[in-house]
Amino acid sequence: IGAANIIASVLFISVGIAGYLQFGDNVKGNVILEYKSKLLSSKVGKFALVLMVTLSYPLMFHPCRLSLNNMVHWIELEVQKEQSPINESTSLLNDEEHNSNNQIVPFSTNRFVAITVLLTLATYGLALSITSFELVLSLVGATGSTLICFILPGLFGYKLFDDKDFNRTASLTLTIFGLVVMITSVFATLRYN
Repeated sequence: IGAANIIASVLFISVGIAGYLQFGDNVKGNVILEYKSKLLSSKVGKFALVLMVTLSYPLMFHPCRLSLNNMVHWIELEVQKEQSPINESTSLLNDEEHNSNNQIVPFSTNRFVAITVLLTLATYGLALSITSFELVLSLVGATGSTLICFILPGLFGYKLFDDKDFNRTASLTLTIFGLVVMITSVFATLRYN
């Protein structure tokens, strides 16, 4: 893990420094667009970007599809609860509800195909409508990175520590700091792009 972080850091820093050394303060958010498209290094950079997007899409699509199926299943269960009459012989805690953590959510072939087609069309339409790759990366960094680095660890720490523990206060402070950073970053990104 340490070696992977060091290699990634060296690559990111070297690309960032190279962009500033080449173009100065006029560097754009997507440095690949600055270079001539006939250069081999530009072609390699574009290929690497395409490869990254191609390989990361299935890694994000699969959990999204499963989560959407879980949400649809939960909505179906809630609708069934609303429609079923409650009589005095019905227990307040149904065994199925009581063991909901162990419940296997069904995923029929028809629903699998429907969710896959809808998600594919939605993501394709979104990809076609985006005009600034720089804006997308800025918003992802402002929201996703802040959520992963500050907000979620703070919330997990808040949940894990005791009430009178100093670490619980520090965790809550980290969460609040992350929220402030996220809101500020999103505001700055949308205002100046």
